[in-house]
Amino acid sequence: MARGSRPGPPSLFADVVLALVPAFTRPLPGPSLGPPASFFLDGDQATDRVDAGAASAVGAAPGATESSQRRSGRRRVERTRSAIVAAARTEFAIRGYGGATIGGIASAAGLSESTVYEHYGSKAGLAAASFAGGHAEAVAALRADGAAPLTRLHNHLGRVYALLVADRAGTKALFDAVMEVTVEGPPTSPTDPRVLVPLPDVMVPVISDAQAEGELGAGVDPWTIAGHLVGLLMLNVLMNPMEPEAACRRIEDLAFGGLYRESIGGDGPAGRV
Repeated sequence: MARGSRPGPPSLFADVVLALVPAFTRPLPGPSLGPPASFFLDGDQATDRVDAGAASAVGAAPGATESSQRRSGRRRVERTRSAIVAAARTEFAIRGYGGATIGGIASAAGLSESTVYEHYGSKAGLAAASFAGGHAEAVAALRADGAAPLTRLHNHLGRVYALLVADRAGTKALFDAVMEVTVEGPPTSPTDPRVLVPLPDVMVPVISDAQAEGELGAGVDPWTIAGHLVGLLMLNVLMNPMEPEAACRRIEDLAFGGLYRESIGGDGPAGRV
């Protein structure tokens, strides 16, 4: 097929994706491949706060029970966070992101609102919290992947798609949270869901590698490509869920074969899996 004759994605779908790009782009200096610094209370900090003065209260020698206290405090923090996230998932599934409230989530978890805010900062941050751990694991797998860049990207998309499609109600809440904070401008808080689950950020270095190695043309900014990939990923999860491998093939065909075919030599990316 001659270059340029390959049909692009349906115009409405493409228009929606283009409209979503700003919501999934985090215009901060220097994209990072590692997981973002968590705003959650550090285990030791939380233990210090929970158990402050406990040793002196019982007359224990300094440091004598520190290890056991820290372990106990860390377990309490983990139980509290798990209860909050579980309650949030239920509230988001029943009421949606817009209908859920911190008060309702706190009540369902059997905790105070201040405790929820202390651990998760905001409802938008809480919407991202369910995915932060799974996304960090996907990023770790991406960093360990020694395949060619486009293969690494394909594998990463599959892992992220599987994570999101397993909890579509949570994904819708994450989507709504991102859209909500995007109208306020670039991220300024560590509770911002775009910071907690930086979906496009971690793809940018891989896309840059693909461009440097000739798998993708260099005519399109990697951040823009990453934003489109995430937009397509989210729309597919929410509107047309399917098996991850098939979904990622479709997303890549739309992005690399349609939206960006002008940046790729020939009829498509020769280096793709």
